[in-house]
This record gives sequence, structure tokens and C-alpha cells, in this order.
Amino acid sequence: MILWQLFVSFLKIGFFTVGGGYAAIPLFQAELVAGGLLAAEEASKAVADIVAIAGITPGPFAVNFATFTGMRSAGVPGALIASVSVLLPSAVITTTVAASFDRVKNNRLIRDIMYGMRPAVAGLILATAANMAVDRIFGVGNGSFTFDWRTAAICAAVLAALIKTKISPVILILSSGMLGLVLYMFV
Repeated sequence: MILWQLFVSFLKIGFFTVGGGYAAIPLFQAELVAGGLLAAEEASKAVADIVAIAGITPGPFAVNFATFTGMRSAGVPGALIASVSVLLPSAVITTTVAASFDRVKNNRLIRDIMYGMRPAVAGLILATAANMAVDRIFGVGNGSFTFDWRTAAICAAVLAALIKTKISPVILILSSGMLGLVLYMFV
């Protein structure tokens, strides 16, 4: 039953993930709760943890998210089923579109639909960032209100570095991990 639920949930996620994995985080969370793979009260923290792990591991975010969630829910078979099912829709759609791309690439309807989806993707990414920031910095996701100055400091430092410099996101992620180690272990 859990393998079937992983398959169905990640098939839906794979089909509706437009704009990359980060844009689909709200969909991941809602689908995993609706499918019974995560309890509603633990969903915010669990998804934030999975996002962190999926973000630092090599490969496509959605596949990493699916693999980790599947492994967490049902071991290796769950990881395989979740990974394949999240990839299946894009493989079918990409193959279908590639076969007729030359005919539709200049189609005004298709182009307008794609332009219309861009702001929605940006909004999903911003909403995800805001929800994660509030949950992690202010701790409101666990029913209390606490200010985590270490998380706020790391977040502010990364945001400033992204805005002011051209430092590679890889360097920022690795540096944040090291800074987190120092701040949380020794302070």
C-alpha cells in the first residue's frame, strides 16, 4: 500500500512540477500529507529537512526529494518507486513534445501559456522561501514562537552574498553547512 501511495503521489508531483523542484515544494508538502506519507503536524519540519538534503545532494531536486522521501517511507523499494514515478511524466511529455517541437515552438497559444506560467512559478518559489524562513527563523511551525538568531544570521549572510557578489551557490551551500556546524555545535 505504501509503495502504491508513493507511486501515485510522486506521479502527480512529477506531472504538475513546473518551474523546477523548488517551485513545487508546496505541492510536495500538500501531496505527501494528503497521501498519508507525512503527518500534518510534522510536515513543515520534515519537508524543510528533506529540502535541505535534496538541495545539497547532486542531481535534480525533485528526484532527490522523491528518492529521500521514498527511502524514508519504504526503504530501497520506496526510493526506486518514488524516483521513477516523479520522472515518468516528464519523460513522456518531453518525448512527446520533442517529436512535435518544430511545429509548436512558434505557436502563439503555447508561448502565451508559458509566459503566463512564469509569474506563478516565481510566486510559488517566493511563498516557499517565506514559509521556510518563518518556520525556521521564528519557529512558528512547531506551535511556539522562538527566534533562532543563528538561522537568521546564516540566512541573512547567504542572501547578502547572493545579492552583492557572484559567489557560486555551491560555495554558499557548503559555507552555510560549515557555519551551521560551528554555530550550532559551539554556540
